[in-house]
Amino acid sequence: MVVGDTGYSHDRLDLDVVEHALQYHDFSLRLSPREKSEIVRRWLRAGRSERLLCQLTGWREGRYRVPSEAA
Repeated sequence: MVVGDTGYSHDRLDLDVVEHALQYHDFSLRLSPREKSEIVRRWLRAGRSERLLCQLTGWREGRYRVPSEAA
């Protein structure tokens, strides 16, 4: 079985795919917007910069960032 081969859906949130992408820095998988937002959330929570993630992935900075819940 290939990670991320569970069928693509725009609303999909497969946490196994998110974990794989973060653990191996494998952003070549077809990720849904929800998965990208979760990756950004976890990346920032780990103290890494969004700019670095965007350089690695080619994503536009701020596109998948979810507003802070503490605000």
